[in-house]
Amino acid sequence: MLKRFEAFTLAEVLITLGIIGVVSAMTIPTLVANYQKTQYVTALKKAYSEINQALVKMASDAGCPGDLSCASTIFNSNSSADELVSKLDNFASYFNAVKKCQAADGVCFSTQFSNYYDGSGVRGTGGGGPYSFIKADGVSYSVTPIECQPPPGYYGFDTTAEFKTYCGDMYIDVNGPNKGPNNFGMDVYHVWFTNGKGPVAVLQGAKSSGTQYWQTANSCNSSNKNGWSCGGRIVEEGWEMNY
Repeated sequence: MLKRFEAFTLAEVLITLGIIGVVSAMTIPTLVANYQKTQYVTALKKAYSEINQALVKMASDAGCPGDLSCASTIFNSNSSADELVSKLDNFASYFNAVKKCQAADGVCFSTQFSNYYDGSGVRGTGGGGPYSFIKADGVSYSVTPIECQPPPGYYGFDTTAEFKTYCGDMYIDVNGPNKGPNNFGMDVYHVWFTNGKGPVAVLQGAKSSGTQYWQTANSCNSSNKNGWSCGGRIVEEGWEMNY
């Protein structure tokens, strides 16, 4: 008596493979996007911690712990061009910079960004200060120091808290100038240097920044995908990118 062997027909195999292909096409892009978001947030969290550590150490090394406005720092007074570069070189040394540039000229820091985290905005110059540098881990920074002073009113700062004194700002590109997408709220973020509660860096969009808070209609939500305040949202939501 012949044994009967059960097997899938070719049609059944092809249908199964087709279903797997459709499911993969639907889920893999989402998985890849979520993985990329996790990488961006991890790099941002590390960079943000290093900035705060550097500010605290700078003030301490200058002989006035807890105060960024020391005479020997870049946050004290106007300097000549050569003096400012020297001070900024010293600032970059706190990050173990491997490359330094005197401008965000596309070498140490990209000059082309989309203000919208989904890249839907017109790509153009999105900020950048007079000095930029790159760390060994590939993160790049562009910094604009000023003399510590009350914050400008148009930022909507809460001047009773961290923002009582504003000492400049910094842009962070968590994957460097040569990788995309170069969208604010994805791989690019904006940080303010504050001195109200000692040397503290605050990501734009945090609660203390008043009208810039991400829960308003300003940015980083489904109503307005402008990504400048997304850093604050990420922090407020426990270092998660929920957009």
